Amino acid sequence: MGDVGWGIDFGSRATRIVQVRREQNKVIIERVVVAENEPDLRKALTAAGVVVREGIVGLSGKDCMLRLIKVPQAPPKRLSVILDFEIGELTKRSPEPTCGAYHISAASEGGADQLLATVALVREKTTEQIYQNLRGAGVACHAFLPTPFALYNTFMALKNYDPSGLTVLADIGVQSTTLVVVKDGAFVLGRIVPVGAQEFSKALASALSITPQQAENVLLREGVIRPKNWRSEREKRISDALGGVVDRILLGVRSALNTAQRHLRLGSVTPDRVLLFGGCARLPGLADMVSASLGTKAEAAAVLPPPSSQFPDADPRPGLYEQVPARDAHNINPLGSELAVAVGLALSALGPPFLKLDLLPPLLRKRIEFRERYVWLIAAAALVVAFVILAGLAVRREEGSTRRRNIALKHQREQLESRRSALAAKRRELKRLRSTLKELRQMPSVNKGVVKLLAQLHSPELMPSSINLTSISLLDAKSDRENPAKVLYLNGIINAEVGEEMTIVRRFAKALRGLPYVENASVDPEATKRQKGRFVFRIGISFTEEAR
Repeated sequence: MGDVGWGIDFGSRATRIVQVRREQNKVIIERVVVAENEPDLRKALTAAGVVVREGIVGLSGKDCMLRLIKVPQAPPKRLSVILDFEIGELTKRSPEPTCGAYHISAASEGGADQLLATVALVREKTTEQIYQNLRGAGVACHAFLPTPFALYNTFMALKNYDPSGLTVLADIGVQSTTLVVVKDGAFVLGRIVPVGAQEFSKALASALSITPQQAENVLLREGVIRPKNWRSEREKRISDALGGVVDRILLGVRSALNTAQRHLRLGSVTPDRVLLFGGCARLPGLADMVSASLGTKAEAAAVLPPPSSQFPDADPRPGLYEQVPARDAHNINPLGSELAVAVGLALSALGPPFLKLDLLPPLLRKRIEFRERYVWLIAAAALVVAFVILAGLAVRREEGSTRRRNIALKHQREQLESRRSALAAKRRELKRLRSTLKELRQMPSVNKGVVKLLAQLHSPELMPSSINLTSISLLDAKSDRENPAKVLYLNGIINAEVGEEMTIVRRFAKALRGLPYVENASVDPEATKRQKGRFVFRIGISFTEEAR
C-alpha cells in the first residue's frame, strides 16, 4: 500500500478521477478531473497534466453482484477455504466466466457462532472491457472495487460524522443508488438499487407531459419535495412525481435495514443517522422526506469539509482534507457529494482502515502485474535471449548427427503422446455420449406446446420487460377424463408503478391467448395480488389438441 491513490468513478454520463495522498493522520484530496464522456477523458487528463497510475475502478449495479452469506466462526485459513468454495459454487452457476472476492464484516452479534460475509461477483468480460476502455484513454487500471465499499471508505474518512450506532449511507447516481449499512464503524452490508437520477427525470416527464431533456431542466430549476403547502398545482405535481421515486429508494433502504436486523439480531431497525451523497442529495425536501419516513435525522453529507473543521484528536480515523488547485475547483460543488465514490475508490489504495477487495480475473491480474512490476526486465530479458541464441548456434555446430537423431526420437515420442491423448479424449467423449443417451432414454415425453411457448416466451412483443418470472410448472388439469390435459402455470413479479400491475398482467394473458397453439390463458385471481410489498401473479395456460 502506498501513500498516493487514484479513484476512477466510471459513470454512465461522466468519469470522475480523484487523487488522494496520505500524510500521517490526514488524507488530502489533491486532484479532481471530470470528463463528460469517454472520448473527452484523454483530453481532460492531458489538459490537467495528470497521469493516472494504479487506478482503482468502481463497479456499480450493472457491472457486479453482491451476495450476503453467513459463515461459521473458524481460523482465518479455514475461513478462506470456506469462502473460496462458496465463490467457486457461485461462479459455476454463471453462464459467463466470473471472478469473485469477499469481505468479512467486523459487525456481529456478541458471542455469535457465525460471521457475516459479503461476496462480490463480476463478469470477466466486464472488467476486460473497462480495462481496455481506460487504457485507450491513457489510464492505468490496477484493481476493481464495488461502489458500496468505496462509499464506506469515504464515510470512514469523514471525521465530522459520528460512526457509532447504526448509519445508512445512500449515494444517488445517474442509473442506480448505492446503499451501505454501517454499525459502530463496521461495514455490515451493501446494496445497489436500480433507481437513480434518471428516474426523477422520467417521473417529471410523465407527470408534466414534457420531453426528458425538459424534465432535466425542471429538476434542476424547480425540483422540490413537499408533503403539503404547495405554491401551485404544478409544484404539487412535481413534488408527487419526485416523491414517488424517493419511495422506491426508501424501499431499498428498508430492505437493507431489515436484512441487517435479521442477520445481526438488532432490537430496532431505526438508524441513528442517514447520510445522502450524489448530485441529487441536495434536492430540496429530499432529506426531510427521508427523515420523516425513517424516523431519524437525514442530511446531505459534505465530502469536502470546510478548512476550519476541527476533528477530535481521540478519533484514530484518518481525516479527509482538501487541497484542490484552482484549475480543478470548477469540477466540484461546494459539498463535493458527487465525489463520494471516486474518493472512496482512491482511499482503498491506502490500506487500513479502508477496505479493498481482491477482485481481478486471473488473466487480467497477470497482465496488470506484468505492466506494473516486470516491464523493467524486458531489456535484460532481450540480452539474455540474444546470448541464448548465440550459445545455441555454437552448440548446434558441434552436435552434428547425434543432435538430429535425438530430435527425430523426440518428435516420434511427441507424436505417440499426441495419439495417446487423442485416444483418451475419444474414450471420454464416448463415455459422455453413452451417459447422454442413457439420460435421453429416461426423459418423459415433451409437450410440444410447452416447448414452443418457452422458445417464444422472452420475446419483447410477448412478455413486457416489467415482468420477472419466478417459476414455471406443468400440472395436470382438474378433469374427470382418464388422461387429463396439462396446464402450464407461469408465476412472476411485476416491477411497475402502483396501480398498473393488473393491467400489465391482463395484457400479458391476452397476448398469450393470441398464440395459435394456446387454447386459453387465464389469470388466477387467488394467486394474483400484492404480497409483502410486491405484486405477484399466476397465469394458467392450456394448449390446443395438436400442441399437447
